[in-house]
Amino acid sequence: EQVSGISGMAYLKWKCEYLTVKLEGVVGQLMQSMTMVGGYAVKSIDATNGSREYTPMKTMSVWTDIHTNGKKYQVGIFGGYSKNNGTVDDNLGQYYARSANIDYVYRVAPRLIINSGKLRIAPEIEYTVAAYGVNEPDGTVKDAKEVANFRFLVGVFYFF
Repeated sequence: EQVSGISGMAYLKWKCEYLTVKLEGVVGQLMQSMTMVGGYAVKSIDATNGSREYTPMKTMSVWTDIHTNGKKYQVGIFGGYSKNNGTVDDNLGQYYARSANIDYVYRVAPRLIINSGKLRIAPEIEYTVAAYGVNEPDGTVKDAKEVANFRFLVGVFYFF
């Protein structure tokens, strides 16, 4: 058996002397191949021969990144949101998916970049939330409870 899906993406970047703004939106099916929430589920099973029909999961995602364009210092913030929109058809609850029980995920990550000659130090704080719940027959998630995580990162770069 096979399962197929479609997807689309839009991207926008605006830059001036002091600021850069980026924005992206993705809507699609079978988005697990892009390391997103998604995959497919068993739609039906033929009782006579056991063959299965599958239905793809639908996912949407948006993110933005805004940062200053300073030579020595740059300040920026990233924000993103991804949503599990269920399956195209009702399903039997058997998923072949990445995180089928996640309703949505969002992240906010402010950062500071310090450039000094060929050295760059870039600390960042990430706040990420994933809402886990129970799948409905249409693949959407109900009774989702948020689980949050803070992560502190420091990138050190030497350019030669």
